This record gives sequence, C-alpha cells and structure tokens, in this order.
Amino acid sequence: MSKSILIFLFLSIFNHSQSKPIAEAPNFSMVDIEGKEIELKDLRGKVVYLSFWASWCGPCIKGFNKYDDTRRQLEELGVLILNVSIDSNKEAWKKGLQTIPTTGENYFAADQSRLKLDYEISSIPLYHIIDKYGHFRYLSDEIDRDIIAEFTKLTKE
Repeated sequence: MSKSILIFLFLSIFNHSQSKPIAEAPNFSMVDIEGKEIELKDLRGKVVYLSFWASWCGPCIKGFNKYDDTRRQLEELGVLILNVSIDSNKEAWKKGLQTIPTTGENYFAADQSRLKLDYEISSIPLYHIIDKYGHFRYLSDEIDRDIIAEFTKLTKE
C-alpha cells in the first residue's frame, strides 16, 4: 500500500467527526431543582453544550472544576451549558448540587433508560454539542484547535 493511501486512511479515520452527517439530537425530558419540566426541543434557537454527569462521578466533578473558565467563556458567547444528571434518584442529584460547583443550568433526566439508549451513554462524563436547530455538531479534531472560536462560529450560524 502506498504511503499516500495510508495517510489518507489515517486522516479519514482521525477526522471522522467532520464528515458525519448532521443528525438531530433525540428529544428528552428533564426537571430542574424546583421540579419544572422542560424538553430538549424547548431549547431550539440556542447552541447547547450538553453535559451528562452524576454526583458520584469523580471525572465529572474534576471536569466541572478544570473547565470552569471555559464554560464561563462559552456562557458569555450565549452558549447554554446544560448539565443533565443521570444520578439514580433526584435526592442524590440535589445533594450533589449543594457541594459540587457547576457552571450552567442543572437538570435531572426524567426517562433515563430511554435517554441512555438514545444517547448511547455507557460511561460519563459524556458531552454533546447541539446547534440552534437541534442537530449534533462536532468540533475540529485539530490538536491546536480554538474551541472558543469554533463555538463563536456556531452561535453566529
């Protein structure tokens, strides 16, 4: 196999997210801390950074702390940071919110079994970007990418 074919195959695999067709994000219901229910489709018109997490998930909590500045910058751009808990019950989620600093809006997933299937949640944290039209979007795979610039572009589409 020639070197150029190998390079092409590598780049095709490495940049797979850029070539994916834009798929619609599955709708789901969630409730806020006061019990008010909303659906993902209610957020159309906003770019959403969707973060699935749980209060018992160490990497999730570390991510909230480590990327707090980036999350705040995204909020300043008008990106909705949507933290959706898949804790086993609302009480654990509410207790977690008292001690875990989370930037963004916090919700508890209503129908978790369906949600886990629709979003193929096998481990957390899990993140998705959803554009203003309710479609999944993907950032560049480039090592030196500028995440803020890419989100800025999404907010202007």
